Amino acid sequence: MEGALADKPAAAAPAAAPAAAPAAAATGATAGATADATGEPAPAEAARPKRLVAVTACPTGIAHTYMAADSLVAAAKEVGVDLQVETQGSSGAKALDPAVIAAADAVIFAVDVDVRGKERFAGKPVINAPVKRGIDEPDKMVQEALAAADNPNARRVPHFGEDQAQQEAEEKGEHFGTRLKKALLTGVSYMIPFVAGGGLLIALGFLLGGYDITAFADKILAENSLTNLPTEYPELAWGRWAPTWVP
Repeated sequence: MEGALADKPAAAAPAAAPAAAPAAAATGATAGATADATGEPAPAEAARPKRLVAVTACPTGIAHTYMAADSLVAAAKEVGVDLQVETQGSSGAKALDPAVIAAADAVIFAVDVDVRGKERFAGKPVINAPVKRGIDEPDKMVQEALAAADNPNARRVPHFGEDQAQQEAEEKGEHFGTRLKKALLTGVSYMIPFVAGGGLLIALGFLLGGYDITAFADKILAENSLTNLPTEYPELAWGRWAPTWVP
C-alpha cells in the first residue's frame, strides 16, 4: 500500500505538464496582443514602400503624355516609391490592373483632358494637375501624393454619384475661359484619329492619281458615289501609270 501511494504523485506529474502548455501558449498570446495594442507596425508593414498610380494625358496624346509618364516614374524611383502609370495617348491606353489600383496609396492625374475610366480610382487620395507640371515638377507631385496618402482629409477621387456634384462645384469656381479650353482640348483629342485618317486618304489619292488628280476629282465626286463607282476615267487620271485592273 505504501508503495502504491508513493507512486501516485509521480504519475500525476506528467499530467500536469500538458496542462502547463496551454497556459504558456495563453501567456504568449497575451504578450502578442499587448505588443499589437501598442500600435507599433509589424516590421514587414513598416518596410513596405508607398505605392502610387498615375494617369497622364494631353490633347494630342503623342508627346507630353509619355514625357510626363517617364518623368513621374523617374522621380518616384529616386525616393524609393513604386509608381505605375497609365498613359492615355492617341494610340489608346493600356488600363492598369485593378489589383494595382486597389493596392495604391494615392493617385496622380497629370492631364489636360478628362480621365477615361475615372471611377476606377474612386476613394483614392488624388493630386490633379496639368500634364506640363508632370514634366516640369514630377518630384513635387510625387511628394504631394505621398503627403496626401497620409492625410485623412486629403482630396479624393469621388465615388459614383458624387462625381457629377463635385464636377458642378468645380465648374462654378472655374473661369469660363478655363472651361472652354478644357472642352476644346477634349474634343481635339477625340478628333485626332479622324484627322490622321483623312490625311492618309489624301496622301493615298495623290499616290495613285498624281498631282493631276485635282483636275478630275470634282467630276468624279459629282457624278459618282460609293454605290456608283466610276467605270471610265479621263486620260492620265491615274497619273503616269495605270493599274492593270483599270478599264
